[in-house]
Amino acid sequence: MIIWSLFLTFTFCHLIANYMAVAVVRMDRLNLARFHVAARDFLTCGSIPGIISTNNREPLLMLLLPGGIHLQLGARFGEVVESAEDLDAFHFDADERYLMKLNLYSGTSQYRTGVISVVLHPDVSASDKIRLALHAEIIKLCLSTRKLDMVSPRQKEMTTLIQFIFKDGEMGGAVRPLSKADCQQIVNMSYRCAHRLYAEYASGLEAKGWLIDAVQFNVDEWRSVWDKAGLDLDPTKRR
Repeated sequence: MIIWSLFLTFTFCHLIANYMAVAVVRMDRLNLARFHVAARDFLTCGSIPGIISTNNREPLLMLLLPGGIHLQLGARFGEVVESAEDLDAFHFDADERYLMKLNLYSGTSQYRTGVISVVLHPDVSASDKIRLALHAEIIKLCLSTRKLDMVSPRQKEMTTLIQFIFKDGEMGGAVRPLSKADCQQIVNMSYRCAHRLYAEYASGLEAKGWLIDAVQFNVDEWRSVWDKAGLDLDPTKRR
């Protein structure tokens, strides 16, 4: 009994010590958790938190990560585009390095759950990843909010999108069911919003000391090349 008590005590102390050691680390590159903190402040408050503040707010346990809409980077092409009509439905720039699809699992609940699947081009850059992650954060914010205090210019950028999501266009009102076509419209509308806000967001990150030449996002290995005439799966990534 004494041995087991000592074992559990020392194990607990060891875990606590490791947790505290990781908690004091200050990373100056963005992973998805730190990106969520920085982007959410930018979109709702109009400011970007510093490196120390963001690291302090970063959840260290997966169970503490924000739930709701999950972001899947490096998805298979067929998970996002199922037909030629799906490809035509994207109102993205012709040279865009990603495609995005929104799937909602509980489209009529107050707190929506689902996945944002993103197909990546082989030439996708760090700036592309930051912009697509900002794109996804705009979608998640607009889907999760019940009411926005219109004090930030960034929130005003999202007004039309929020009015599209809520029933009768009333922010804070009832959430209407969203069809597949509605989800695609949300992706297209938020794409333009992300484009308008990206330059200000990226410069704000650099001003706070963040290194944005590379990111630490968890990305699957699938890459695809596409155009309106068809697609070509990267042969080095087939399996």
